[in-house]
Amino acid sequence: MANINRYDDLYTGTIAYATFLSCIVLVVTILGIRALCCAFVEGEERRKTEGTHYVVADDVISEQKARLDGYRKETVEVMVTKADGTLEPSSEQRLRIPLSRAKEVILGSQSPST
Repeated sequence: MANINRYDDLYTGTIAYATFLSCIVLVVTILGIRALCCAFVEGEERRKTEGTHYVVADDVISEQKARLDGYRKETVEVMVTKADGTLEPSSEQRLRIPLSRAKEVILGSQSPST
């Protein structure tokens, strides 16, 4: 009978310690796999978008930059209020100047007077 008692004892401290360590290993493994998956997805998205060019958007941007670089007179559509309070479309001539010159004009007019 002495041998039976020896096999009935449970080492609860050791079991709890092993369970705790197993949980920690499981959580670290899950977080590591999640990080690897996110890195893979981000890498694939980066690889796909690095070589792509948006032709239409690039054309629009270059056109806008060209418009900002030079002087020109343009006709623009504006809404004019008539005497009876209704709005009527009208066109006006406006002068466009380069952006750098506009900055000089604006900042030059704001210089402190002595």
